[in-house]
Amino acid sequence: RSPGVGETYDPDFLDSYELGFKSTLLDGRWRLNGAVYFMDWDDIQLGFFNPDISLLGLVDNVGTAESKGVELDTTFLATDNLELSLAYSYNQAELTEDYYANENSNTPDAVDGQDLPFTPDNKYTATARYSFEMFQLPSSVQVNYAYTDEMYNDLFLSNREKMDDYGLLSASLRVDGDGWHATFFGENLTDEVAELYINSVDIQRLVTVNKPRTIGISFGMRFD
Repeated sequence: RSPGVGETYDPDFLDSYELGFKSTLLDGRWRLNGAVYFMDWDDIQLGFFNPDISLLGLVDNVGTAESKGVELDTTFLATDNLELSLAYSYNQAELTEDYYANENSNTPDAVDGQDLPFTPDNKYTATARYSFEMFQLPSSVQVNYAYTDEMYNDLFLSNREKMDDYGLLSASLRVDGDGWHATFFGENLTDEVAELYINSVDIQRLVTVNKPRTIGISFGMRFD
């Protein structure tokens, strides 16, 4: 067992500070919300796998980190039938000290200032929804685009890989009847291949990706 990975680990503590607002404008047609935040994270608990130490998962305290960012979301009723929505977040999450898995090593396994894993700097979602009547039934068509920035899959420099950014486009047509609804939908219409997780620790490198382009119909009923 590495001298740096003990039989126990300490609790972690998070101090979080946030300032935000919620607003409704233009006689209720425009909603705008936002927040800025700062988090100070101490004694981070990190789960990881190292077959050189154990065939079971391990947990260790990896020091301190900071996370700061901005979140915004807005919805605008452009007409009586057209609703536009946008949500955006910026997050900078970084380690704030070097981490040594082996306390006797002179080379850190993670360094001060590097991004925490699975923390993309930018994410946003844009949605347009248009309501109308089809065959005298309430109906709507919706288009959605969701973007996720590039990010890393691991904290340790030896296993660390950058996963590419990606954007996913979806659309749907919904019809509501008397106690029932039907939706014709298309997900990932551009057939984007998004890297959701890269496992580079096990014997074989494995990449988990999203679903390919998916077209389908769903049907539901409501019982009062």
